[in-house]
Amino acid sequence: MKHRMLVLFETEEACAGLFHKGAEEYVVLAGTLGRTQGFLIIADKLLPFAQDRALFLAILDRLNKDSLSGLHQLLDHSGGVIYLYKQIICFPQGVSQELFDQLLEGGIREFRQGLRYICQELESVLTVVRRSGGSRMGTDRN
Repeated sequence: MKHRMLVLFETEEACAGLFHKGAEEYVVLAGTLGRTQGFLIIADKLLPFAQDRALFLAILDRLNKDSLSGLHQLLDHSGGVIYLYKQIICFPQGVSQELFDQLLEGGIREFRQGLRYICQELESVLTVVRRSGGSRMGTDRN
């Protein structure tokens, strides 16, 4: 895992670091929950659209209903919300570097698809709001 990402913090059970894929950078927390289970958390984006929490929760609900391998979540942060993807992993044979790399690639792919879906849904709502002249996002701007 060290050769694929810049490790910022490491213990025996977990490590946190920055994973680079092309021009993109992701914050990754990965670790073990015992001999046969592990976890992967990928976070990166601060989304400034926190005014309409119900809209975000509805989008996440639809996204999580379609997700087979993990959970998409938003964490409150001043100035917006942080989007992250979490996954619990079972590996009966232990985790090799090759398996971890595959799981990390899959997690990054799920994260990117989730972020793309959130942005598409928000853009669709904003387009409707602009056309109707209303203010769906809790601001006074049209």
